[in-house]
Amino acid sequence: MKDPATTRLSLLRAAEKLFSERGIDSVSMREVASEAGQRNVSATQYHFGSRDGVLEAILQRHAAPIHEKYAAMVDLLEARADVSLTALVEALVRPLVSKLDDADGGRAYLAIAAQLSLAPATTPAVQRASTQPGVDRLHTLLLDFVNAPLALKQARLERLNVLLFSSLVARAHAESAQEATVSRELFVRDLVDCLCALVSAQPAAQGLRVAAHARAE
Repeated sequence: MKDPATTRLSLLRAAEKLFSERGIDSVSMREVASEAGQRNVSATQYHFGSRDGVLEAILQRHAAPIHEKYAAMVDLLEARADVSLTALVEALVRPLVSKLDDADGGRAYLAIAAQLSLAPATTPAVQRASTQPGVDRLHTLLLDFVNAPLALKQARLERLNVLLFSSLVARAHAESAQEATVSRELFVRDLVDCLCALVSAQPAAQGLRVAAHARAE
């Protein structure tokens, strides 16, 4: 008889593979069980309850350790009095870049996170797994550097996440195909520069007028 923890991990790995390749909403729980080599087609539902339960477990497996690194990095930056925009963005980026070298589902996780950045899950369980104290602290500090009206600040951070994860997925594809045109470090530096520019960009006058009109309504 297989150990339940072993079965659960094999199901998670199968879900990561299928979700990253075909899309979260295009994979059934039965397909996950089949990919994991489970004869019981209800195995995924038994262990996780639903697709959102699988997503929550994937995020706990990959994102929770990253969020712990974020908390430690914020502590270090605050202790050094180095809470600059560049330092914050680099702290956000580097733990995620390390997933490119994680052979146990790291690149699949990045692809899944990219999907969630475009269509964030609204179920409480997935939201809890997506937002932890470490990343929340980073985002709160980043908000102070968003050079935009209040109504646009959160939208800027959402756009930052989309650019961040889509860039990492594109890099993963380029490295897998041996088509990366710049070194990993140069890619990281340029990504940090682009994200800093996104955060600090001054809105055009027309955008400011639209935001002011929205507040008036």
